[in-house]
This record gives sequence, C-alpha cells and structure tokens, in this order.
Amino acid sequence: MKKNLNKIYGKVSDMSKEYRHYFKPVYLHEGKEDQLLQLAIERSEVIEEEIHLCGYFCIITSKKMTAKDALELYKSRDESEKLFYTSLKDAVLEDDSKANYMNVPAAIKELEKIEMIRQTSGKYRLDHAVTATQKAILKAFKMDAACMQKEAAAIREALMTEDKK
Repeated sequence: MKKNLNKIYGKVSDMSKEYRHYFKPVYLHEGKEDQLLQLAIERSEVIEEEIHLCGYFCIITSKKMTAKDALELYKSRDESEKLFYTSLKDAVLEDDSKANYMNVPAAIKELEKIEMIRQTSGKYRLDHAVTATQKAILKAFKMDAACMQKEAAAIREALMTEDKK
C-alpha cells in the first residue's frame, strides 16, 4: 500500500475505494491557485481489526495429534501440492498441446486409473498398461512407465508377504 501511495505523492489524484476503507479522506482548501487538497486520516480501528484477523487458521484432523504435528503435516502437504502444480505447469510450458490434462485435478484423476489387481492365481499385477496420457504426466515428474512397473513390483512383494501371514 505504501508503494502505491508513494506513486501518487505530490500528484493530483482521487483516493480509490480500496484506500477509502483504510483512510478517511479530508479536504482542505489551500490558498495557492485555490486548489482543493485531499488528505487522508488513517482509520486505525479498521486497520487494527484486520491485523487482529491476520495469521489465524484452524486445522481439523481425523487423527489425534499435537498442533505442532498437524501444522508440520499441513505445511508438507502444501509444499507437495505446490511442487505437483509447478511440475505440471512447467510441462505445459514445454508443450502447450498437453494443457487439457496437465492440470492438477485432471492429472490426479488420470493417475488414479493406475491400479493393481489380484488375479485368480493370487498374483498381483497392474490392471492396464500405462497410457500415453499417464506417461506424459509421469514425465513431468521425471518418471516413466518403468518406474510404475518397479513400484508395482515392490507393492506386489509387500502384498504377497502380507498374504502369507
């Protein structure tokens, strides 16, 4: 706000609605060339009220944890989401033809289609091959279909070990 006010310092201008919320305009008559000057008085109560509301939020969890743990989990999730978004955005900038499925909701929906199934023999495998769209999304994260196969193999081993128990 200070930066914007400095831009109009010493110039003839009218106070915008945005600033009228925080400042009360006062008009003074100046003798030189009969100019009407507008000055502003800070509405300290409005500013204090908004400052009072800054920085407060509530995190509700379904799992019992300390406030510190909840905040750390929230921050790490926020960082992951930003990384996910940035990676997709960068991929779109490289190849604009991918724009329709390289957004967060569409990418998640597409990646959720990668599933493992348990065959009648008891063995686990990916339900379908990784599609071209899924490969393009994975590429944004420096991954490929081979990464999916490797992860599927690790999950298969864990599931088979669990089944033996």
